Amino acid sequence: MGAEGDHIQQEGATLFDISIRGCGIRTNAPLHKGDLVRLEIEMTPQQKPLRIDEAVVRTLTGRRFGLEFVNIRDEELTRLRTLLVELTHGR
Repeated sequence: MGAEGDHIQQEGATLFDISIRGCGIRTNAPLHKGDLVRLEIEMTPQQKPLRIDEAVVRTLTGRRFGLEFVNIRDEELTRLRTLLVELTHGR
């Protein structure tokens, strides 16, 4: 996860929810509502990370953040859809 803007900071995060429009993460990164972040979601060791070019922080509760995906490449969107189908049907 990296914050957009004047500088890029990499922080680890735990994904606890995901949909086609966004996700929920838990992190110690100092995020605020409206912040833009770039995400790389590690799926399996055999696959390259799923990249979300831009997501905006919409909600926050303590160290839990709700992110809305606002910029994702078509090929990454296809990978996300495939991931969601696999998660829904238990692989």
